[in-house]
Amino acid sequence: MRGNGVSLFFLPSDAAIRQFGSLVPRRLFGTAVGRNYARRRLREYFRRNKELFPVNCQILVRLYAAPKDWNDFFVELDRLLKVARKKAASRFGAPGANEERAR
Repeated sequence: MRGNGVSLFFLPSDAAIRQFGSLVPRRLFGTAVGRNYARRRLREYFRRNKELFPVNCQILVRLYAAPKDWNDFFVELDRLLKVARKKAASRFGAPGANEERAR
């Protein structure tokens, strides 16, 4: 699934845990410092929002454009993850995929 500057790929997993990976191309962030910063932001997002990620799935987040505003980027990522949870539930039968996040 592709959103504004980001794509999500998800595959079924045998493990009953949430698995997350990130792909940050060198051409988006010229230095290792920039790429590591983006990876840290994505890992922190995953840590704080684990309930958004489907269980029994491996999720890969790939950046296609460097976010100008990280808050807007995370709103877009929230939207994509809600769609991914529904698709994961229908395709893989991921448990808890139909639960909505309480805000």
